[in-house]
Order: sequence, then structure tokens, then C-alpha cells
Amino acid sequence: MVAPHRVLIVDDDDDLREVLRDLLTHEGYETRDVALGAHAIESLAREPYDAVLLDMHLPDTPGQAVLRALRSLDPHIPVIVLTGYPTEDNTVGSLLEGAFAYLMKPHKPDEVRETLRRALDIRALEEKTEMVRNALTASEIRFRSLVDSAPDAILVCSEAGVIVSCNASAQQLFQYDEDELLGRPWSLLIPSHAQEAYQASLSRAMTLTERPAQDQAIELEGVKKDGTRFPLEVSLATWLTSGGRYISSIIRDITERKRAEQVICESQDRFRQLAEHIR
Repeated sequence: MVAPHRVLIVDDDDDLREVLRDLLTHEGYETRDVALGAHAIESLAREPYDAVLLDMHLPDTPGQAVLRALRSLDPHIPVIVLTGYPTEDNTVGSLLEGAFAYLMKPHKPDEVRETLRRALDIRALEEKTEMVRNALTASEIRFRSLVDSAPDAILVCSEAGVIVSCNASAQQLFQYDEDELLGRPWSLLIPSHAQEAYQASLSRAMTLTERPAQDQAIELEGVKKDGTRFPLEVSLATWLTSGGRYISSIIRDITERKRAEQVICESQDRFRQLAEHIR
């Protein structure tokens, strides 16, 4: 069962508080009413409310000061201002201070119901938006953690070839710090004689119609910060977003594999030479 919305009524007029209390209780709201601004501030500091109906003319504290205090305690709470004096401070001024709306006395029940409903609907939407934003942030953090812990080097470049993201393995492999790679061209990591092959594979990946599109792995030579060259294998993937096309490169150092292949080739050569000598 969904709990009823809780509304705080702040007005020094006993009769008006009773009218509002009866109206909102009949609509299914849970209410609390106080006559002083200080009591309203204390009440919100002590327990949560979903909305506040605030009279701007209270005997102990100016309405604007109460409004600011309530918004300070809960920046997202909708405060609906009640006033019988349509001065600029009570109307436009209250909106500038963060009030959701202002209603003129005497209250019209339908106007109170509709304004409160809109205020609560907007608050619920803001809370859902915040939840989605937090979920996306958490998802991004998990994804970033996963990428950073990957044993393979991972680079993401813009379509123009500028590095926009790199994981820890990429920094370790090429011996650069993150701030030395971000914003730099991918060609920094590939010797000039190998760039044509890389660019050709990149162009093929970007012309594929699938999104995300993935190209086959290619072998080429990389270069570290200290100038050391080494063989590597690159798997490319490209995807299109509203901000443009991006290319991810999963990079593996295949020095050991190449060394093993060389040993096998040398063994096969010796075996052939031995076989030919025996014949």
C-alpha cells in the first residue's frame, strides 16, 4: 500500500488551517498544521514532508525568511505560497525564492487541489529523474572499473582520431600517463610505416552498417613512449552516438606470441634441413 503524501500547512488563521486540513484530508493527504514560521521550520527539520502550504504573513517570522529556511532544509520540496496581499514580494518575489506557485486568498478548493497535484507530480518526476541519473552514474562507474581492470589495453578515439579514453593497461603498455594520452592523436602510438594499415582497417570498420560494428583483429607495430617498438594485435569496434562516431581499440602485446612463432618456424626449418640431409 502506497503511503499518503504528507503536507505541512503553515497559517496563523485557525479557521483557514481547518478548512485546508479538511480539504486535503478528504483528498487522501496526511496533514500537519502549524501557526508560526518557527514551528514550520522545526517541523520540517524533524520529519519529511512532500509539500508545504505557506502563508506569507505570519506573526513571528516574515514569509520570505520561512520560505528560504524551508528550501534550505529541503531544496526539492514544493512550497505553495498563500497570500491575501498580492504584492511583488509575495508573488513574483516568492517565485524567485524558489516557491512552486502562489495562491490568492480566499482559497478556491479546486485551485488548491490542482496546484498541489501538479507540485507533487513534478516532485515525483524529479525524484525519478534523479534515480535514473544516479543509476547511470553507478553504471558508468561499474563500466569504468571493469575497463580499468581489463588486462588488455583499451583506447577510445573520436572519428577524428583523438584519444578520448584510455584504461590503466593502455597506460602501462605504452608507458604514458592518462593526461599524456587524452586529447592526443592515436598516431602517437603507432610508427609512421604502420599507420597506413591501421587507418585502412579503421576506415573499413567505419563503413560497416552495423552498430556497433566490429572489424577483424589486425597485427601491426606499436611504439612506446621511450621509442621501443613491439608487435601488437588490435581489434576495432565503432559505434555512432548523437555526439558523433567513436572507435574503440582493444590492444594486445603479442611479443611473446611472435617469439614463440619464431621458435616454431626455426624448429621446422631445422627439421626440414635434417630430413633433407638424411635423404
